[in-house]
Amino acid sequence: MLVNWLTPAVLAQAYYPIYWVGGSVQAAGDITVDGRQVALYESEEKRLAGYFVSDTVGAGGASGQPGQFLINAFAAEEPFAGIGLKYFVAIPRGSDGYGAAPVEVALSGNGVDIVPTPLVLAYATGPVETGAQPPAISDVRFGTRLYQRTLVEKGEKFIVSETPKISAKIESATPLDVNSFRISASSKSGAASPQTYLLGAADVTAKAAAGEPARSVSVSYDIPPETKLPEGDNEVAITAANAFAATTETLAVTVMGGPLQVIGPVLAFPAPFSVTKHGTATIQYQLSRDGEIELNLLSAAGRTIKSFAFQAGEEGGAAGYNKVSWNGVTNLGLKAGNAVYVGIVVARREGRTLARFKLSVVD
Repeated sequence: MLVNWLTPAVLAQAYYPIYWVGGSVQAAGDITVDGRQVALYESEEKRLAGYFVSDTVGAGGASGQPGQFLINAFAAEEPFAGIGLKYFVAIPRGSDGYGAAPVEVALSGNGVDIVPTPLVLAYATGPVETGAQPPAISDVRFGTRLYQRTLVEKGEKFIVSETPKISAKIESATPLDVNSFRISASSKSGAASPQTYLLGAADVTAKAAAGEPARSVSVSYDIPPETKLPEGDNEVAITAANAFAATTETLAVTVMGGPLQVIGPVLAFPAPFSVTKHGTATIQYQLSRDGEIELNLLSAAGRTIKSFAFQAGEEGGAAGYNKVSWNGVTNLGLKAGNAVYVGIVVARREGRTLARFKLSVVD
């Protein structure tokens, strides 16, 4: 309530013919109310068009009292002169995401009216300004692999594990609502029920000073085996919100069924490879699913000169594209000689050869 001296009779005498609308503001939590801007307006459409009047809560405003405001309705470009009509008083959300939901007030014609209930300042509450931007979601990865939207849009399948680790960066100009972060997954064929995973504190790494609201975070979540992605095409969606708006990044991914296999050819480049000129060679292949992989380079005589071993899910043994770098050094620590080497990709647990390729060394 307003202080005792701020009565309709006193205000009507002191400020006539100005028409005052007064009230108070409370906080839902430990947040400062003084200094906030309270707006009086006829409709949200008109408020967004600039037809409103406002006052500052506290000592900086017309009331001069902590937690209170006093708005001159006649200061509007289109004066609020509709006696008996209902208007709204609210605190638009500030840059910290706090605001107060609209409260109705009717102009009685007495020269002053008091808002019937206090405005309650709370997070993600109150009118939103035009142009408020939702968070941006970027650098989405499945395991270590960056999601390639442009390739998917061209018709290429983005193959993932049935239990992938999904990570992303979320950034916002205004404080993020970390309780809004979630990942959902659904099968395009309806092979399984849609799943939604709410991200907790353990899944979020905030980049903010102690006590400061987070505006930039990294999130990471492992899809659990009991709700694994079904075989076939799936949609995975990452959702995040700030106090003003929410955004969702939808990703088309594919889970391959059947035994572990290499899809398509194995590429080794540059070809030919020069240790002196290029430094490293890259061996690229696509796996149908996570699996323990062994990659061997053999001489013409069939002797293994270099071998690699990869765990399931890590680079080299992950569903989708894998890239393995080789610096031209053999298992014995010697520089590989000029030759055409045969490469073999092997499923380690089964000892089954998945693919063969050639790698030429010319130095």
